[in-house]
Amino acid sequence: MKKENLYMPNPKLEKHDRIILVGMQGDDVPALSKGIVVKNLNNPEELQGEMQDEAYWVEFFDPDTNKFITKIKLLADSDLWVYDIDYYENEDLKESLFYLTKKNINKVKL
Repeated sequence: MKKENLYMPNPKLEKHDRIILVGMQGDDVPALSKGIVVKNLNNPEELQGEMQDEAYWVEFFDPDTNKFITKIKLLADSDLWVYDIDYYENEDLKESLFYLTKKNINKVKL
């Protein structure tokens, strides 16, 4: 899935988008942490009375170990994030390697 405006701060996100946190009010998660959007909260009922333009539940993880760190709500008016550029710039390569491996997996003898 190609993303436009990879370098734009606080892009509108969809479920499964990958981001890097730039800053957060309260510093609950360290800057430069990587996360995956698990839910878009841009539904007024889900914001529970908060008047936010954009809000998302994001699971943050340690990119070196892939271990879960925390799940937290990002708010566009107080937090700052960008797309995980490395992930999206290498996505075509990852997809090509997957299909190549899938195609040739039966040829591998153990």
